[in-house]
Parts: sequence; C-alpha cells; structure tokens
Amino acid sequence: MSELMEQELLGAATSVAGWDTDPGPNIENLDVDVLGSQLFQLGDIALPVDQFMDFGQLGGLASSSEATSPIDGRAASGLIGPDGGVTIDGTSEGDWGTTTLDLLALADAAGVSGITDAFVDQIDLQLGALGSEVIAEDGVFLDPDGVGGPGQYILGDASLLVHSPMVEDIAATISDVGGQVDTAVEDTVNGLFDVGALADLLPVPGLPAPECTVDSNMQGTIVNAVVGEPITSANQMVSVDFSTGQLELHLEHILEGSDPWFGGDDAGMNGLPPNYEVISDEMYPQIGESTHEVIQEAIQIMATAVEESLNAVSINCQWYEEGPLPGDVVDVSWTVSLADAASGNLAPVETNCTGVTATVVCQTLATTINTSGALLTPLFAAVYNFLISDEGDELFTLLITDLKTDLIAETLWVDILGPFLDAFTEIISVQINHQETTTCVSDTGEELVDSLKVSALSIALVQSADVGRLDFGNSGVRIDACATAIEPVLTADPPEFPAGECTVVSGEGYTPNSTVTVQLADADGNPVGDPIVAETDENGAFTVDLCTPPDTPPGDYTIIGTDDETGTPAETPVVITPAPIEPTITVDPTEVAPGECTVVTGEGYTPNST
Repeated sequence: MSELMEQELLGAATSVAGWDTDPGPNIENLDVDVLGSQLFQLGDIALPVDQFMDFGQLGGLASSSEATSPIDGRAASGLIGPDGGVTIDGTSEGDWGTTTLDLLALADAAGVSGITDAFVDQIDLQLGALGSEVIAEDGVFLDPDGVGGPGQYILGDASLLVHSPMVEDIAATISDVGGQVDTAVEDTVNGLFDVGALADLLPVPGLPAPECTVDSNMQGTIVNAVVGEPITSANQMVSVDFSTGQLELHLEHILEGSDPWFGGDDAGMNGLPPNYEVISDEMYPQIGESTHEVIQEAIQIMATAVEESLNAVSINCQWYEEGPLPGDVVDVSWTVSLADAASGNLAPVETNCTGVTATVVCQTLATTINTSGALLTPLFAAVYNFLISDEGDELFTLLITDLKTDLIAETLWVDILGPFLDAFTEIISVQINHQETTTCVSDTGEELVDSLKVSALSIALVQSADVGRLDFGNSGVRIDACATAIEPVLTADPPEFPAGECTVVSGEGYTPNSTVTVQLADADGNPVGDPIVAETDENGAFTVDLCTPPDTPPGDYTIIGTDDETGTPAETPVVITPAPIEPTITVDPTEVAPGECTVVTGEGYTPNST
C-alpha cells in the first residue's frame, strides 16, 4: 500500500494492491481540493485537514501499489514519471511543490501545546519533496538507493518557521542601539573637534568666537540595515527577520551536508538512518552556535552601517554677536556634513547680519570660508579619520557588542529560542525516514521481516503518550516472508483414459487446509474445460475427479494443480485416448434373393470416421 498521508482520506492518493485479488499496478493521484475538506482523526478529535495544512502546488503527487506474488511487491509515493508510473526521482524542487503544516494548530487541537501566544504564536513546518518507495523481491526487502537499510525516501528542503512577538520587540531594542550609537558619535565628535583651531583658521576682524554642536542622525540607517531584511547565519542554519518577528530553522542545513537533493556525499536530509529525530538535544549546540552567528552578523551590519552613514553626522557652528552700534548684529550659521567636509566639500555659510559694520564682518567670513577649503579640510578630516580608524571602529563595536550581549542575545537565545526548543521537543517529535516493521518466525526458527512501512516525514504529538502521529510520503509492503516452502506433487490415475471419462487427480505437499486449482491443458498450454477447485486436508493432500467431454480430441495433455495460497504449481502428464465404442448393425430386409439389395444400418461407431 502507498499513501501520501497516514489515514485513508478521500483524495489523499491512497493506492492498494493484493496479489490474489488486485495485483495492480494501481495508481491514485492526489486531489488537493477534495482532501482539504476531509476530517483528520487526531485521537478523539476530528480536525479539518485544511485547518492545519496548506498544500501549495502538490497536484503532481500520486501513489502506486503493485503485488505480483505473495513474496514480491512494490509501493511508492511521489511524482508521476514520464512513463506514467510513480517515481521518487526528480531534478528540481519545483517539480514537487511545497506544503506547510501548522504544528501549533495541531498541538493546540490535541491540547498539548502549553505555549502562549506572547511567547510563540506560529510554528509552521514548510516542506519540499515528500516521497518513499518500498520494494520486496523473493521475500526480501531491497535497499534501492544503496545507502543502507531497506526502502528509500526523498525529502527536499524543510524549514521550521517560528513567529514570536518577542523577536519583533527586538527591533525596538535595535532602534535603541542605533540611538546609543548616535549619542556616542555626538559625544566623540564633540570631544575631538577643535573649535579653537577653527577660530584660528578664520582670522576675521570683529568676528566673535564660534559655538559648535554635533548632530548625528545615523539611527535610522543603522536600524534599516539590521531590520530591513532577514539575517542568516554563516552556516545557513538559522535566519532571523527582526522586522516580522520570524525565526527560520533550516532543517536541511542543521542536518549533515548542505545539498538536500538526491544523494551524493552531501545528501543532507536524505540517506539518514531510520527514525532520525530532527530536533533533539544533540542539535542544541549547532542551533545555539547559529544563533550566535546571527547576532555576530547583526553586530557587523551595525558596525558597517556606522561607517557607511557617517555622512549623517553634521557639525553646526554659529557666530552671533550684537555690535556696539545700534542695529549691528553678526549672525552666521554654518552646517557641514563631517564626511563631506573631510573630503573638501564645504557647504556655504548662511548669513543673517544687519548693520554696516556687521555686514562687512559677515561678508568677510563667508569669503574666507569659501576660499579656505584647503586650510579647513584637515580640521574635519582629523575627526572623520578617527571615526573610521580601527580605534574608532573598536569604540563603536564595543558599544554595540555590550548592548547586544545585554539586550539582543539575552532575548533571542536565552528568552526565546532556547526555551522554545525545550518546549518543542516536549510536545512534538519530527522524524525523517520513519520506519515501522513487523517480523515473523520461519519454520527454521529465523526471524524475518514480513512488513515494512517507510514515511519520508513523521510528526508525533506528545512523544510519551503518542496522542497522534502524522506520516507523510508513505509506502508499505507486506509479504509472506515466513510462509512454509511447499513442494507439491501431482498424479493422475489412470494416466491414460478415453475422452468422456475421468481420472482421479491426487495431490500432496500443498498448503494445508487451503485450496488448489486443477486445470487440464493441451500441448500448447491452453486450458481445456473449466478449472476445478479442490480443498486440501491438514496434511496438504487432496483427491478430485477430472472428467473430459466425449468430444475431446485424443492426444497428450497436462494436468496442472496450482496452490492458491502461494501460487506454486505442480503438474502431471496424461493421455486422452479415443472414446470406446459399442457398434450395432442391422439389415433391412434381412432376406434377399441373389442379385438384389438390402439396407445396412450401423450405430455406435466412431463419429465422423469410416
């Protein structure tokens, strides 16, 4: 049997074959529209499938089942291949489509989640390819992909999508970090910029001493750099989108290898041992390290954003003084971008002077600034070069790191992801290559596998109680692995008999308390007459009369007795002779004179003969 979901839901692409009833191959396509309206039984709860599963573009999936004998069978769930059969091979994820499972909805429906919305309000499992194949030949389950162990499966990329309002709150924390950087930049530039040196470089008679302030508007740039798009760890295991509050655990990268598609040395999620638990305590160090990488990446993005947004740092200088004469006011404003000024691109001053004396002073200052770029640029460059130097970079990196350690890392791992993983493993088990087997004991005492079910992915709720299990991409085959081998023998007595008469067919060594189909066949193997079903006794023996029609042509024939339980045949040759005759003859008249005639009538001779 093959199926795409564990329960035989209408539209779920479940196919079944039985060698003695319907050997197949039987193929069933997935009907997403029909399946979505079905009820999935989860313990005592009936849950509509479309409430926890978004099928995406899964219309190309199907299942196939075939049973050619009691010890040979194949089941597969996957794609419809070029030959019309079901295959688990493929060339791209797009061939398979995607599906999304709402694990939180399942857990809530079963009453086992215990996770509050304030902590985590979304747990989705997003899956690519889902398929499996089980093949039994001559009573043995094969290893089709050669990676070890019976059966094979395919699982494309898989991601666990977790949304937490607490992650969204980190965006506000990052904004605070940006504000702290702005303050640090302003304090640093205020301490480094030499206002006295600026006054010395502008020796204008009657000009008052300048008052300068620093304004940094880097916060928005820094926040957008970190929050604007998801940040993924260098090992590709964890992504965090602070703007939406979503964490993404890339399961294909958490497992060994980096390429989840179709085997090879980097098989990723394929080729794993049976019942491989995806999220477990053993994974914590890898996920924790990945989270640390995300935080480090955020720090680097912040540090880079600081350097790239220094043009948002401006120095504002003001010269203001009321003159001795009424109406004389020196009022000059000059705002320069630190980055522009350091490169020699000096903005013009803005004057709002009144009175004859003050106007002359202001015009002289404006002319001096506009013509003294070569003298003024080094003053700004000294400050700018410090900010972009290793010493300046270290200053801001330490600031960001301290804030990160206290705010971001504490929240992201200690308060959110770590506790989430603890809770997740308590309520949900996600297994790849889930396998279920049954065994039997042969007449020699050997334990043999007589059934195998392989699921590409299996999800269990509450591992200890196993409230519910969802299996996807399933294939299963059951065989008569321990059926006692039979060596039937067939005889006929007499082995030669006339057409229209009978012979006694005796059989031994057949399956006890079963049935045998007895059929007469001509020299070309074509059946002659109707088959006879004989019942065997507790020793596997039977006797039955086999009779032939009177018009059966004489010749060599074979009687075949096939064991209905195992399909094992036995045969014995027989010869059909002409049917016996009892001819009679009469004459009319019975007395005639010489030279006259009488009518001779015969009956009971060989038909159509002479």
